Amino acid sequence: MKMNANSVRHLRQLEYLEKISLSQPNFCLWVFRFLLSMIEFSTFFFRNSDHGYEKAKKASHDCLKRLGMDYVDLLLIHHPDAGGRTKEENNRLRLETWRAMEEFLEQGKAKAIGVSNYTINHLEALLPHCKHIPAVNQVELHPLLTQTDLHDYCKKHNIQLEAYSSLGKGKLVSNKVVTEMASKYNKSPSQLLLRYGIERDIVVIPKSSNADRMKENISIFDFQISNADMTTLNSLNSNWHCTWDPTDTL
Repeated sequence: MKMNANSVRHLRQLEYLEKISLSQPNFCLWVFRFLLSMIEFSTFFFRNSDHGYEKAKKASHDCLKRLGMDYVDLLLIHHPDAGGRTKEENNRLRLETWRAMEEFLEQGKAKAIGVSNYTINHLEALLPHCKHIPAVNQVELHPLLTQTDLHDYCKKHNIQLEAYSSLGKGKLVSNKVVTEMASKYNKSPSQLLLRYGIERDIVVIPKSSNADRMKENISIFDFQISNADMTTLNSLNSNWHCTWDPTDTL
C-alpha cells in the first residue's frame, strides 16, 4: 500500500487504539472491528452517479489514484438509488456496479466490498446474482431505528451490519431514557449508544477528530448493558430516520 499524509495520521490513531486493546484482551475482537470502522481513508463510497459497469470501474480506479494507494480495505455502494427511471433500470445498474466491484475484489484492489442503505428488498434483488456476497451493509441504526428485521436478514446471509448515526445526529444524547441509563452505568450517553450497537453484534462507526472524544468512544468495552436495559432501549424504536429513508427507493 502506498502511504500519504492522511494515511499516516490514521495509522497513528490506530497505534494509539491498539495499545488500549492490548490492555483489554477479552475485547480484542470488538476492538478490531471498531478499529476497522474508523479507518476512514480506506473506505470508498460509490456515488449515485457512479452506478453502471463502466462508470463503477472508472470510479474505482480514480479512487485509488486520488488516495495514492494500491487497494482500499472496503468498497461500498453508497445508496441503492442508481439514477434509473424504473425499478428494473435501477436494479440493472446496481447489478452492473456490483459486477465491477467483484472484479475489483478479485484483482486485489479491494479487500472487501459491500453496500450501504440497502433494505431487505434491495438485498433480495442483489444476492441471487452475487459471486461474492456483500461483506457489509452500512445503515442508519440506533434505538429510535432498530432495524431488527434487516439485522436478522443480514445475519442469516452472513452480511455484517454496520451502524452510522448511532447518536441520532445528537438527538438521542439528550433523550431522558438514554441519559438516565447512561448515568446508571457511569458512562456518557454517547458511550451507552455506541455500546448498544456492540451488544447487538453491530459494528459502530463514530466520527471524531478530537483526541479526547476518540478516547471516550473507545472506552465502551469495560461494561455491558443488561438484557432488561437493552429491551428498554429497543422499545424506543419509532422507525425514525435522522438521515434519508431508502425504503421507497426503487
